[in-house]
Amino acid sequence: MENTSSRLVVGLLAVLLLSSFSVFAQSEWKVEDAKSKMSNPIQADDASLKEGKALFKTNCITCHGDPGKNNGLPLVPKPSDMANAAFLSANSDGAVFTKMTDGRITMPSFKAVLSEKERWKIVNYIRSFDENKKVASTVTAVKKEGQTLGVPYQLSLNYNPEESSLVAFVRGTLTDGNLAPASDVEVGFFVKRYFGDLPIGDRGGVTDENGMIKAAIPTDLPGGEEGKALAFAKLNDVDTYGDVSAKTEVSVKAVEIINLMDERSLWTVSVMAPWWLIFTYFGILIGVWGTLGYVVTLLFKLKKAGV
Repeated sequence: MENTSSRLVVGLLAVLLLSSFSVFAQSEWKVEDAKSKMSNPIQADDASLKEGKALFKTNCITCHGDPGKNNGLPLVPKPSDMANAAFLSANSDGAVFTKMTDGRITMPSFKAVLSEKERWKIVNYIRSFDENKKVASTVTAVKKEGQTLGVPYQLSLNYNPEESSLVAFVRGTLTDGNLAPASDVEVGFFVKRYFGDLPIGDRGGVTDENGMIKAAIPTDLPGGEEGKALAFAKLNDVDTYGDVSAKTEVSVKAVEIINLMDERSLWTVSVMAPWWLIFTYFGILIGVWGTLGYVVTLLFKLKKAGV
């Protein structure tokens, strides 16, 4: 009877704890007036918006989803859609910055992850979806003799082994069908890996007036015995430019691949340790766990016997 009462009390406490957590999680997240009234010190120009967009994709999109698509993770509370009119109306720039800085429950704190300037740039990007406070873009269409650049865009990628760098050139199509350099186009550089693509170069980098942008390849990037890797560049804004990319092979740090048929020795990597050492290790491990299991079994038998 006593055990039943104890279990009932513990169960009720757990339910109350979970209920209070759920209520707290779903309660409105209010930011104090002083912080809510903070103004954004970063000008909302095109460069700031592009860098903010790149930072958002790297740090925020996993939980909040794509702005305007309401496809965030199903957490409690669910991460807000950053393009939602109600969210933008209820949260000032200072409030968004504070929430990003402090975090709460499922929302982590980015104070130690992103600098103040980076956080404010993300705020600029989020605010760009606010129809009531639409940020005026400073981008002017690239023109040549009165003709505006448009799709399709073309991307070429060159590898410079002396500098260990990649150079991308972006061109857009003129109304007469000719191609011309496209400036202020955001390009991302990556190296193909087994588990996802490794980004390299500066985040949010854009092409210059010649349609060119460069990225350095890390000198310590491993690439197998031959020291080769597949690098590629792509235009980040698929909605505007389409799915445009280019790839090339690059030289990276050569890494020796261990041959499991090589001679085993004591002073080597773990996978090439001598067989006798491996058997000894696992024998001791099995012996220790077997002994512990035997002792636990004896204790249960003694308890059952009422000793």
